[in-house]
Amino acid sequence: MREFNMNVFLSYTYQDTIFARKHGIKNTIIIPNGASEREFTGMPIEHIKTKLKIPETNSLLLHVGSYTGSKGHLEALRIFLKANIKDTTLLFIGQNPEFITKAFGRKHRYIDIPFQQLSNNKHIMVVNLNRSDTIDAFYDSDLFLFPSRIECSPIVLFEAAASGTAFLATNVGNIKEIIEWTSAGLTIDTKFENNKGHANIEHGAILLEKLMGDHSLRRQLGINGQQAWKNQFTWEIITRKYESLYHSLINKNQI
Repeated sequence: MREFNMNVFLSYTYQDTIFARKHGIKNTIIIPNGASEREFTGMPIEHIKTKLKIPETNSLLLHVGSYTGSKGHLEALRIFLKANIKDTTLLFIGQNPEFITKAFGRKHRYIDIPFQQLSNNKHIMVVNLNRSDTIDAFYDSDLFLFPSRIECSPIVLFEAAASGTAFLATNVGNIKEIIEWTSAGLTIDTKFENNKGHANIEHGAILLEKLMGDHSLRRQLGINGQQAWKNQFTWEIITRKYESLYHSLINKNQI
């Protein structure tokens, strides 16, 4: 690492940055992740509730990420089921929907049922959408729920911020740092085992109830996130930081 002209990290707090500091690596710079202004400027093309036939009266929770066992799908499901909320749809966007079948038991055969209704008018839907529809879902959602087990610096949280959608997430990767940067979300108590974070389901349910019951808070978090994204975390702004770094290194080497 000392032999490189510069080591670029996404975070001040993630394990790679901590490793560099521990070993006295000085040639470092922080340039964070972000979200595309081309994708998240303007209004959604089509309301995802209409397209997926989700009741307009339902609130919409969103989780984006294909099932790997580490992205918090089951935790999101458990938090959703435990929370004392109603008239709400939890929408999973991603591939590999088998986890729902495993969670509910094969008798439900959920893979053949795109829309599963539970008690209190709660619904669960698992879909694999194209990029345009996924962006529309970000805009249409009331909250982004992301109790992931392992992350570095998740772009989906910057996308939630860009869409003006508040988020609720575990304290993995640099998620706490993203919350400090954006003031766009809340952190679920997280326990670490074998280098993976595990959401406190009860605490997650309490926070979910709080956020879904307080439209003003969700709206303010969304406004905070969108403004922070515009000011600091568009790809255009981040690209300029990389360009500035490259030019400074070239000029330094020429001298």
